[in-house]
Amino acid sequence: MSSQHNSLSLILRSIAQECQQRRRRLNVRMLIGTFVVLAVAVPAVFCWHQHQLHRICVALLDYADRMESEQRWKEAADGLYRYWKIRPEAEALGRLAQNYDKAEVTRDRQGVIGSYQRAVGVLPRRTDLRNRLCELLVQERQYGLALEQVEKVLLRHPEDKSAWKSKALASLGAYHQGQPMAIEDLRATLE
Repeated sequence: MSSQHNSLSLILRSIAQECQQRRRRLNVRMLIGTFVVLAVAVPAVFCWHQHQLHRICVALLDYADRMESEQRWKEAADGLYRYWKIRPEAEALGRLAQNYDKAEVTRDRQGVIGSYQRAVGVLPRRTDLRNRLCELLVQERQYGLALEQVEKVLLRHPEDKSAWKSKALASLGAYHQGQPMAIEDLRATLE
């Protein structure tokens, strides 16, 4: 029994020594190497990604310009929309609204009105966009909204003939819809 006990204690000691030798250690060289590789790779991948985005944006704007010159408004609007999704710039939104408006396929006036509303929201000084929005609102018989927009144009440009025309049409339409309006104001607008 004592020989079994001795052999068992020898086995346990050898197992304990093996466990001590197998203890996990931090591989410092591997850790430093990993950080160095990441410190180089992450900025390089970011720069490459930005370069590719720039190339895609240039290609989309070139495509939109080419489609506009060929008067293919739907394709130009598609290119500008894709560009705007990558780089949401205000001018691109204005061009997008104009191309969407000119597209022969587009008969969705509410969609066109919505695109102009978004465009004048980010480009409040573009009276051409706001004037076209007023025209569309008058055509859709949304006279109250048209009057709101035309007043914003006339505050900045009181000599704008297109705005005065839209105001006259919107005022007359609102009057025919039964909205209260002073006759003197209506007459002054029409003159």
